[in-house]
Amino acid sequence: RAQLVRNLVDTEMDELYIVLTSQQTDNLLNEVQATSEDFIKSMGGMTVTMTGKLTKLFGFNIIECEIGNTVSFPEAAPLTLDGSGYRRVPFWAKSGMQMGWWQRSNTSIDKRPDLQMAVQVWAGTTVAATRTQEGKCGQILCAEV
Repeated sequence: RAQLVRNLVDTEMDELYIVLTSQQTDNLLNEVQATSEDFIKSMGGMTVTMTGKLTKLFGFNIIECEIGNTVSFPEAAPLTLDGSGYRRVPFWAKSGMQMGWWQRSNTSIDKRPDLQMAVQVWAGTTVAATRTQEGKCGQILCAEV
């Protein structure tokens, strides 16, 4: 958050996001400071769902994603680590990012005669995002315990 403030991001008005793995979320919830009511109040609060999922902490909306999973993200997984093995944890202010849609949605429902007329359902979209202002995004190097 301090890096965003130094780069003149209005953290009270802008939506802030951070991507955490489930292990990082568990590590945060096990930290004494992160669970102290006084500390949480002074840093902007914490939101946990009824199922125990952490959704907001210190003003950041938390997106839980296994970004280092080599099965789900085979090409990107190695990019989530730095040369020393620390996980790169991306964060950003919404105003510093831009999302572009090439194709909002494309769907197809077909019967497969080769599979006894089973129904095949397909849906897809093409989208990408990029930073528009370098000072409104960054990364934290994290040692996962």
